[in-house]
Amino acid sequence: MALLGPRVNALAPRRLQRAADADARPAQSGAWYRLSRAVMRRPGTIAGAAATLLIALGIPFLGIKFTAVDASVLPRSTSARQVDDALKSDFDVRRTTPITLVARTTPGPELERYLD
Repeated sequence: MALLGPRVNALAPRRLQRAADADARPAQSGAWYRLSRAVMRRPGTIAGAAATLLIALGIPFLGIKFTAVDASVLPRSTSARQVDDALKSDFDVRRTTPITLVARTTPGPELERYLD
């Protein structure tokens, strides 16, 4: 391709050569062309307006608060909320948390006494 340079399409049919030339020319009409020309005429103004718009759209997120989701977000009439409320009020926190114990010992009365 480097050796052929601009003659890379020399053997292509004329119809394909014209189509390739038309695609290679920059567009000089259409909405995107007009928008790009407007932006290129006033880049600073457009950048400031875009930044102002994005900041204005982001202002409501200054008061956002992320919370953990648990049963307290459910209505009090749901069974999951009632069970969670009962566990919190009637049981010790440590009783609902599993405890894993590893002991290196031989089975016997000492181990049974410790487990009890």
